[in-house]
Amino acid sequence: MATDFRRKEQLPELTDRIVESYHEIGTIHHLGHCPLPSTDAVIQITEDLKEVIFPGYRRRQNLHMGNVTYHVGDLIDSLHDRLTQQIARALRHAYDLEHGIQCGERDGVDFEREGQAKAIAFLEALPNIRRLVASDAEAALDGDPAARSVDEIIFCYPGLEA
Repeated sequence: MATDFRRKEQLPELTDRIVESYHEIGTIHHLGHCPLPSTDAVIQITEDLKEVIFPGYRRRQNLHMGNVTYHVGDLIDSLHDRLTQQIARALRHAYDLEHGIQCGERDGVDFEREGQAKAIAFLEALPNIRRLVASDAEAALDGDPAARSVDEIIFCYPGLEA
């Protein structure tokens, strides 16, 4: 497959037309505003939460009771910081929409503090969430005669992660 590099000469003009459309169609871009929550960050947070809820089943292998405290502590510390940031971004965006303003125009509202409070409250709920998920896994095992173990439920049942 050969690339005709002469055709690439059209790309600067195409780029200009696309950027011009950002001026014409302002409803589907988020330029010049405070950052929204990051899709990539939220996906990574979700993966780390699965690691906390299902230790030893996901990315990190060879966990045992002697090292799990360090592993989970590192995850929780990182989750705290990232959840705080992403929640603060969501709160800031909601505030801006509600008040019809843009980034930088608000009166001393501390979104980081509120984001941190919500992040801590969520992280504090994780032990109870684990209890509920364990109960759901047991119920799935009891309700499926083909299932042989909770391990199988955790590995194979997508509804458990939902």
